[in-house]
Amino acid sequence: MIRVHRLSLFSALFTAALFAPILANASTRRHDVPDANYLNLGSQFNTVGAVNFNGAGGSATLIGANWILTAAHVKDGGGGTSTGSFFLNGTTYGVTGIVNHPSWSGTVGTGGFDFALGFIAGGVAGVTPSGYYAGAGELGQIGTSVGFGIIGDGNTGATGSDGQRRGFHNVIDVLNFQADLAGLLSDFDNPGGTTNTLSSVGSSPSALGLEGNVTFGDSGGGLFVNFAGSSLVVGVTSYLVQANFNSGNVGKYGDASGWADISLGAPWIQQVTGIAPTNPVPEPATMAALGLGALALLRRRKK
Repeated sequence: MIRVHRLSLFSALFTAALFAPILANASTRRHDVPDANYLNLGSQFNTVGAVNFNGAGGSATLIGANWILTAAHVKDGGGGTSTGSFFLNGTTYGVTGIVNHPSWSGTVGTGGFDFALGFIAGGVAGVTPSGYYAGAGELGQIGTSVGFGIIGDGNTGATGSDGQRRGFHNVIDVLNFQADLAGLLSDFDNPGGTTNTLSSVGSSPSALGLEGNVTFGDSGGGLFVNFAGSSLVVGVTSYLVQANFNSGNVGKYGDASGWADISLGAPWIQQVTGIAPTNPVPEPATMAALGLGALALLRRRKK
């Protein structure tokens, strides 16, 4: 059995055939790589801030001068509040009109519509908002997940929080792995290559230099992919999956990260904000590693 966890600071437990999703909130790192490297990566994404919705903490990405994108379950964790705060680069902004995607199921991993938008009346100056991506070229790419929250490493799992922004890399392995694991999914490989949980879909056992996994506190943060020199949001941190061979703290080697797929929510995001997605032509690159047959399977999406 695997356990899927929501990743806001309020958590719930679910069960599934292979994994079960858990709410997500920050990140765990490789045990053999300094934490400073992950902090440095996070500092390069100045559009990702921390949110507080009536006591529910999480992360969010600035996608317009007046708009933040986060996870619906963070709003729910705050009792469904429509107001809150967004802390970005040393400044706190008031957020109003927080609204969940109308197709949000209320359960992470189910349906995939774990999206919420919030409005900042005065706007955010001095920060170029992140574009969001509505194409289908993210699978097999190296994603950068950015957020705030609980930290630790692949051996200890999540152990504590210092409220700093961190980032990690992982290959986006699969879309909609199973019915209750909707969205984009990556597994947390150890340096020895012995925890390749998603091997059945062609995931490589090799760990990236800044490999990591989401944990409690990262919910609502952005998953970015670099397309032709532009880092675009392709996912919203939604849940983590605890592997059946792990117990205790989440975020250990073999666990997996789950993100709501932006292309699913893009029409609604554009309708509410008036901000169109950015879909550059990706450079011919990182789709290698997976065979053509596996790619055909992984790239299937609902129309």
